[in-house]
Amino acid sequence: MASSQRQAVWARVAMLEPVTRQNLLVRGWSSEASRGRTWSGWMAMIDVEGVSAIIRDVAAQEILPRYLALGTGDVREKQDANDLVTVADIEAERSLTRRLSNTYPGTMAFGEEGATTDPSLLRLLDADRPVWVIDPVDGTFNFAHGRPGFAVIVAYVRNGVTLAGWIHDPLRQLTITAVRGRGAWHGASRLTVAAAPSSLDAIGAAYGNLRAHGTLADILNRSGRFATVSNLLSGAIEYIGLVEEQRHFLVADRSFPWDHAAGVLIVQEAGGTAGFLDGADYDPRIVDRHVMVATSRQLWNDLQSAIGTDDGVSRSSASRPKLRT
Repeated sequence: MASSQRQAVWARVAMLEPVTRQNLLVRGWSSEASRGRTWSGWMAMIDVEGVSAIIRDVAAQEILPRYLALGTGDVREKQDANDLVTVADIEAERSLTRRLSNTYPGTMAFGEEGATTDPSLLRLLDADRPVWVIDPVDGTFNFAHGRPGFAVIVAYVRNGVTLAGWIHDPLRQLTITAVRGRGAWHGASRLTVAAAPSSLDAIGAAYGNLRAHGTLADILNRSGRFATVSNLLSGAIEYIGLVEEQRHFLVADRSFPWDHAAGVLIVQEAGGTAGFLDGADYDPRIVDRHVMVATSRQLWNDLQSAIGTDDGVSRSSASRPKLRT
C-alpha cells in the first residue's frame, strides 16, 4: 500500500464516529413505522443468512487480501505492543457499519475502533432501536503477525439484550450464528457444546488478571483442578472452539460487547452456561466485569469456586446465571 493510501486510511480512524452517527441519524431514528416494535418484531426484519453474507463479503474484500500482506505502515499500536489495530480493522469496520445500517433501516451500528475513539457510543446499547456491535478483526495480534486465529464478530443488541450473534472465521470460511431462543447454527447444522467433562479433563482459556491475585491463568493452574489453560489470543476463536466441542471454558477480565455479546449468546444457545464471575447474568452494557463461559453448569461452578476461593469472595448460588438452552 502506498504511503498516500496509508495516510488516507488512518485519517479515516478519526472519522469512524461521525460516519456512525450519520448512519444513526439518517437511518436509525427516522422510521415512524418501527416505533413500538417488539424484539421478536425486530428479529423478523433480519435475514440471518443475509447478514452472514455481508460479513463474508466484507471479510473477503477488506481482511483476507491484507492477510500476510501488511506493510509496516499498515499496523499501529493502541495501548501497547500487544494491542494492535490494522488497516483491515479500520476498513472492515467502516464497511460493516455502512452496509448493515443501510441494509436494515431503523438499526444503528458501531464497532470496537469507533468506540475506542468515542466511548460514548456504548450508550447506544441502552437505546430502544437495535444496534449492530462489530469487532471487525478479533485476534488482531494473530492477524498482524501472519498467524491463523482471527475472526469477525457481529452482535445484534436491543435494550441491552443480545438478540442474535455471528462469528466468521475468514480462513476457514466458517460462520456460526445464533438467534435468542432459536439455537446456535453452522449452516443447517445445529451446534451443541461438548458433553460436560470432569474439570480435571477441561481445556479452556483465561485472559487477564484478578485484582492483586495474579493472572486468571495462573490462578486456575495453581488450583490443579483443570487439565489445560491455553489462550488462542482471540475470543472469537475460543467461542468457536466451545461450540465445536474442542474447548470447555473461557474466562476474561474485560466484558466489552464487541468481544463477548455474540459469543455468549452462541454458547448459551448451544447449551452452555455464561455470566459474570460474581454470578450475575451477562449484560453487554457492562464493560468492566469478569466474564465466564463454560460448557456445563457444573464446570461453571467449578471455575467460580477456584477463582472465588482465590479472591476470598463468597457467592450465593441463588445469583448464578440461568442456563439457556
